[in-house]
Amino acid sequence: MYWFAQKVLTAMNAHIDSNLSKTRVLLYWSLIVGSILGAIGGFIGWYGPQLLKTPWYLWLFTPDCPLYAFLFGIVFAWLLLTKKKGGLFTFLVTIGLFKYGLWTVSSQVFIFFTNRSYVTSNYGIFIMMWLVISHLIMFFEAPLLLQRIAPIKTSWVAWVTAWFLINDYLDYVGIFGFTTITSLPGSATFYATVALVASFAFSQWARVMKDRLQ
Repeated sequence: MYWFAQKVLTAMNAHIDSNLSKTRVLLYWSLIVGSILGAIGGFIGWYGPQLLKTPWYLWLFTPDCPLYAFLFGIVFAWLLLTKKKGGLFTFLVTIGLFKYGLWTVSSQVFIFFTNRSYVTSNYGIFIMMWLVISHLIMFFEAPLLLQRIAPIKTSWVAWVTAWFLINDYLDYVGIFGFTTITSLPGSATFYATVALVASFAFSQWARVMKDRLQ
């Protein structure tokens, strides 16, 4: 624990010396700690009962949002401490943050306008507000990883797309079966996966090509 604390302080001081403001350093590490603690709360409080009923080999596909919030904390801390560029795993976590952050906020807005009984029920509006705020934070954490990723490879796009499509299938068709892939939620998340991965890959490739032409 002492070694880790020393590494954190060293990394923070190094960033301050390279003109990274103390306020930004504090914000970064607050996001890291807050994301990990929030994820643990989500694992236990929100997904705990479902995890108890789910086979252990499917746990990676069960707590979507807390998983990527937790991984953000781990990956971002590692990037700050090592000052290295992220690879395939960082790209996967980035897409997860964008996807599940945006998806949860969109679904809560949809529920707000279509299910008034839930909104007016006990704590309904407070739960909704918490979900919107926490998942907006997830969404805005993603660029912090995106700007620290090495040029995206074609193989990364294939692996990340396959991973999230499998996740979508398990969520909306297979094991959990909340809905079907032809319904609005199922089809929307399916196409969102393809669109997100493709758009980020294209933006990274375009940046690389621009750098080469300059």
